[in-house]
Amino acid sequence: AKLIEMKIKNSIIFVMTMSTMMACYKTPEFPIEPTVKFERFDKPNEVYTLNIGEGGNLVLSFTDGDGDLGKLNNADSTSFVVYRNLRDTAAFGNRNYVIPIIPKKGTTNAISGTIEIKLNDGLFNSYETYFLAKGISIDTFTYELYLTDRANHKSNVITTPPIVVKL
Repeated sequence: AKLIEMKIKNSIIFVMTMSTMMACYKTPEFPIEPTVKFERFDKPNEVYTLNIGEGGNLVLSFTDGDGDLGKLNNADSTSFVVYRNLRDTAAFGNRNYVIPIIPKKGTTNAISGTIEIKLNDGLFNSYETYFLAKGISIDTFTYELYLTDRANHKSNVITTPPIVVKL
């Protein structure tokens, strides 16, 4: 009888502890429109200076309350980082970078995390032609960008710090 009483006490303590812990955990709540924030440019050497063809990443953080940011499957392409180069909007116009599939975590639809765009693949995919046409070998660019989710909700618009690009 003493052993059964001890097991019941331990079970009650365990259930109370788990209930307390679960009550303290708050499920993240974000608006259904995505939000975006500039985090940094990652580059192997000089900060904010990039030679065309060189690596490096633009790192953005995001939130989305209903979790419909990013591709739904490999065939989908309805969620984007929409960006434009503010230095020469006529030459570059708006560009889209498809946001990859973002895996769900836990039981909530709300998601948050980071998006990394390879600078030579995403932002600088036609700059060599631009430099040659302008007859220059170095320029400074700033980008305005926002996110769209699969429901076509638009995030806030942000502007990156300037980045120096060399041919």
